[in-house]
Amino acid sequence: MIAFIPLDLFRFHLMAKPATLVASFGLVLFVTGWWMMTLALKENAFDAPVVKYQKERQQKVIVRRVYGVVRHPMYAGAVLLPSAFRYG
Repeated sequence: MIAFIPLDLFRFHLMAKPATLVASFGLVLFVTGWWMMTLALKENAFDAPVVKYQKERQQKVIVRRVYGVVRHPMYAGAVLLPSAFRYG
């Protein structure tokens, strides 16, 4: 999607251009998703795309900041990214 969208916008013109309001909504979704994923990585040093329990690293459950609102902020943010491409 990341490669196709600029090619379509500037060269192929296969898809209709979205309205400004709809494109702005897509941009807001994208930035929000990226921001949530960044906060998750900043807050949790053990956060990774692959789940693995490492007893020797003394992992614990985090319940503050972004993890206090959403249990899996990286997944929640990742869900918003494809939605942004739909509206953008």
